[in-house]
Amino acid sequence: MDIHDPDNEFSSSQIILFYSPLDSELIRGQIVIYWYIQNYIENDTLALYYGHPDLNEIQPIFEHKPDKKSGVIKTGIPPTRAYYSLDLSYVEQCTGYYGTWLRNDSVKKISCLSTHPDWMSKHKHVLKYMTIGNLFIPGTHNSGSYSEELPPTILQRYTVTQDRSILDQLISGARYLDIRPCIYDNKYWVCHGTFPMQPFDKIIQDIKDFMGHTDEIVIDSQAPKIMKHL
Repeated sequence: MDIHDPDNEFSSSQIILFYSPLDSELIRGQIVIYWYIQNYIENDTLALYYGHPDLNEIQPIFEHKPDKKSGVIKTGIPPTRAYYSLDLSYVEQCTGYYGTWLRNDSVKKISCLSTHPDWMSKHKHVLKYMTIGNLFIPGTHNSGSYSEELPPTILQRYTVTQDRSILDQLISGARYLDIRPCIYDNKYWVCHGTFPMQPFDKIIQDIKDFMGHTDEIVIDSQAPKIMKHL
């Protein structure tokens, strides 16, 4: 979500914030910033804030001096304070973190780390002319193997691949899910290998809730198996 562009000279520039693993931690271990600044000048600064940087008392929590007009930087900052209202889950929302381009201590470009519950429908005028093979569709690996807390044992950590629920993954922008159903103790689960991770019913309900509130398309790698149980 680009929310601030005071100068037309920056209209073609981009700042995009997203998540990336941090060492051996879970998938959203840190915030990563991509930038493309057409009129880059040496000594410009890329900064990360929690809270809007136009507020005088707000100080950056990360700063970087780029040496080229485009690139990607891992901030090492975990998004522990990222927040969006559950009452507005299916509307794009800023989570509180802002990537900012500064020149001579003046804000030139701002973009917020946002949820993306409706990016497909917002861009359907472009997407409808594209084939699946030409699309870049964000997805998650072993999507149902999630835990919102760091598992206590090494074995459990290796079975966990996500740190947010299926609904949260979809709200964050994922549209390709890797769901692996299995039967464990005579019940349906989503498993990582032989380890049961989440009740299958909960996964399906999250997908139904999301699709029932949006016009988005969700693709699953195990769709034929799942359809047998719906």
